[in-house]
Amino acid sequence: MDRTRAAAHGRDEIHRLEAVTMSRLPSPHASQALQTVRRQSLDYT
Repeated sequence: MDRTRAAAHGRDEIHRLEAVTMSRLPSPHASQALQTVRRQSLDYT
């Protein structure tokens, strides 16, 4: 799992990337899948 955090222009963003091994994917030759989660909060001052 990889996590990146950045703050700029009044936004605080967290990006997470996770690779998982799966046995049943829609693509016949794929064995891994990636999940990306992005959270964003606005900081109004």
